[in-house]
Amino acid sequence: MLKQRNELKILLLQARNDEATLKEERAEFVRCGKLEDNQLAAMNLVDTPYFDTEIISGYDALFVGGSSDADVIDIERFPFVTDAKKLLVHCLENDIPVLGSCYGFQLATEALGGKVERSEEYSELEGSGRIELTDAAKSDPLFNDMPEMFRAVALHKDSATRLPKNVTVLATTPKCPYHAFKANGKPFYVTQFHSEINKADFVTRVRRYQERYVDSKDTLDKVIADTVEMDDVNSLPWKFIDRIVMNTK
Repeated sequence: MLKQRNELKILLLQARNDEATLKEERAEFVRCGKLEDNQLAAMNLVDTPYFDTEIISGYDALFVGGSSDADVIDIERFPFVTDAKKLLVHCLENDIPVLGSCYGFQLATEALGGKVERSEEYSELEGSGRIELTDAAKSDPLFNDMPEMFRAVALHKDSATRLPKNVTVLATTPKCPYHAFKANGKPFYVTQFHSEINKADFVTRVRRYQERYVDSKDTLDKVIADTVEMDDVNSLPWKFIDRIVMNTK
């Protein structure tokens, strides 16, 4: 029997140290996914560094959020990276839909055989970036009705410098060539930009983490002043559920 949308259960992986951002991020995915609150369970990798791939059993999809507290490079410092990557591979191999954002993009890049590095060349610290679709995105079921250029939060020091095999690049920026990809033939999408964060979310977040990302109050004020509403990109989580997850049921 086919599931109804309101019967779906989704697991959100988070990797954060502070309670306020954990709650905000989960609420953002609920809102942008057009979900009921009880449809999205969350697991903080910081508190659960070791787990089996069977943790996804009973869920219809996996979301992976961002992180200002961890990276995918230093596995000794962040041991949960190992099992998180195994889970992503498990989802890929078993056609379990995945939508990853920022840190989720970097985990997926490494999990599937690509490379993430701390790179000044590719890093983006301006905040609300201008993302451009590739030609391939224009015929993709998730991205095909997105504007050719849209705004999204893109604030990262680490970047993909080599992509996995068997993926298609869907979005790019002049500074960061790999901003979104899908695994070919799979319900597996990840974005370096944040699809779940709107203007108000971002202003709250950048103020909280300003010491990590901006070098002065003037820079902070400039980043905030340049931030706009991001309705286009905020549509991706609910479109992912409607067009990708529901098509696997």
